[in-house]
Amino acid sequence: MQNLKDKALIVTTNGKVEMHDLIQEMGLQIVREENISEPGKRSRLWDPSEIYDVLKNCEGEKEVEGIIFNTDEINRPLDLTAETFNKMTRIRFLKVYSSLTQIMSDELGIAAGLESISTKIRYFTTVLAIPRKVLAIKFCAELLLELNLEWSRVETLWEGVQEFSVSSEELTSLDLDGNDIEELSPSIGRCSKLRRLNLCDTKLKNLKVLSCLTYLEELRVSSQKIDSVDLHVLFDSLCSLQSLTLEMCCDLTELPDNIRQLSSLEELYLGGCRNLQYLPELPPSLKLLDATDCTALSFNLSFVHHLRNLNRLLLHTLSPWYPPQTMLCRFKLMCLGIQKMAVLFDALPSLEVLSLKEWRDLTELPHNITHLSELRYLSVEGCTMLRSLPELPPSLRKLIATDCTSLKTVSASTISSTSENYGEKIFSFINCVNLDLGAIEEQANLLLEKAVHEKNDVTVCYPGKKVPKLFGNHRSQNDSSIIELPPASYNLAGFVFCAVVPDSFPREEHMAPEISFGFTLDEMTREIAFSSLIKFSPGNVLLRSNPKLSELIVRKIEEKRRNHETTSYDQNLLFKFDFGIGSDILIKECGAYPIYASEYYNVDQQGKSAAFNLEFPKTQGHND
Repeated sequence: MQNLKDKALIVTTNGKVEMHDLIQEMGLQIVREENISEPGKRSRLWDPSEIYDVLKNCEGEKEVEGIIFNTDEINRPLDLTAETFNKMTRIRFLKVYSSLTQIMSDELGIAAGLESISTKIRYFTTVLAIPRKVLAIKFCAELLLELNLEWSRVETLWEGVQEFSVSSEELTSLDLDGNDIEELSPSIGRCSKLRRLNLCDTKLKNLKVLSCLTYLEELRVSSQKIDSVDLHVLFDSLCSLQSLTLEMCCDLTELPDNIRQLSSLEELYLGGCRNLQYLPELPPSLKLLDATDCTALSFNLSFVHHLRNLNRLLLHTLSPWYPPQTMLCRFKLMCLGIQKMAVLFDALPSLEVLSLKEWRDLTELPHNITHLSELRYLSVEGCTMLRSLPELPPSLRKLIATDCTSLKTVSASTISSTSENYGEKIFSFINCVNLDLGAIEEQANLLLEKAVHEKNDVTVCYPGKKVPKLFGNHRSQNDSSIIELPPASYNLAGFVFCAVVPDSFPREEHMAPEISFGFTLDEMTREIAFSSLIKFSPGNVLLRSNPKLSELIVRKIEEKRRNHETTSYDQNLLFKFDFGIGSDILIKECGAYPIYASEYYNVDQQGKSAAFNLEFPKTQGHND
């Protein structure tokens, strides 16, 4: 496994293994070659049309081991019988699903075929809305590892003498989300290997029966009538629990104190428990606490002091906030004073993402925010009363201060201070109309020039109407700019790009699409544009270093140079900026500023400041 990971052939995420597309296609082709003309004689089936033919004709009795059946592409009824899958004596994997809808009706006549399945089945999942209250699955399932009956609407799993779990001692995962089951037999305790249990949106009346599952690691019981008495019984027994979901349990008013005994608990989801009023001492192992929309919750901030591993915290918010998928942690907090916020910052040193979006009363941030050494993302968007930003940690990769209309000052180190090889960095001061733009431009220039040398992607946005003076003649009063490079451009490192958004948009558009920019080298090399990653409103400036585009330009220049006998060949670069196809918005000004490797910078021993010696060749620019 590790060798495959080292070669980037597989990726493991949250306990799941994903393979490279090429490896997957190779595997599929190997299976196809088991029998090109007769799919029923292959070990695995995934093509809907081939599955339809095999099932309709009762084939694959001795060969088929796995079926993944997406029913969206089948518009003809199958009308399976109870013997269809039972005759497939080698089948181990069966998944029937729809990618278009969460709950499928049984218009294809599949449910009858699920009543009898081979004893060798190990993985079984279906999201069929079973047209009966009892799913009469007549198989022993001694080897069954995972059973998923999500939204199947059944009330009873097995009927008669064959109770659920009696013959499923190998079961590790059970998903009954959205079913009408009211009772689970105590014999579920025989599932000694059960690690994951999903009972969300069921009608279970007695959750205490779950106390026998001492090895359970993940339990989801959202939207249940549950109280602290039930939970107390469970917490005394489920000592291996790592993840607990109690979302939308509106009868829950408090958590029992014995939750602190769950020494392995890392994730606690309480979102939507609107009557929850009290949080006791939580286990120090906790890494994630989601109390979103727990509007009645009150707590003492001392509860976080012993949670040194906590890096995801959501409290008191009416609208969920979703950070970029690349971010691992998030935090959204409303209605706390600056002193209480400072206490939280001291208690949560592992915090990576902090959102204070649209906190209307926020005027400042506590200075100890600089001690959050893992902080990657900070949003103060829409904090209209925020007047200043203190020194922020060098680890910060994205700062969103859009629409902070009272913001005047930003610590000088906030933009310029950074470590090497940080990849991407974004600072958005869009519509910060009272900001000290001179200081922002100065720090942005230092950061962007350094970014070109270190091949990092940096974006800085702020209010303005002109390309910075730094660009000199390398700017134009429209959406394109021509640069005539000097004959000896061997030391060209890259470019800093600039685009100025007009003061008003047509058709009453409030936010512009992303800005795209690309280049043409003479008339022979045309390249696809790169996006700015940020949406704009009128009267703002974009500055960006893009290492991919810069490297592409330098490579094309070197290729053209090698194809000519003399080094005096004119290199004319045309840069084009726009808002994409279909947009009526025009760029007001633009520029592309060349950075050369002969320029250098010195960083002091602490890495806190940078001084640049910039001596650019004097080249003839183009100004419209």
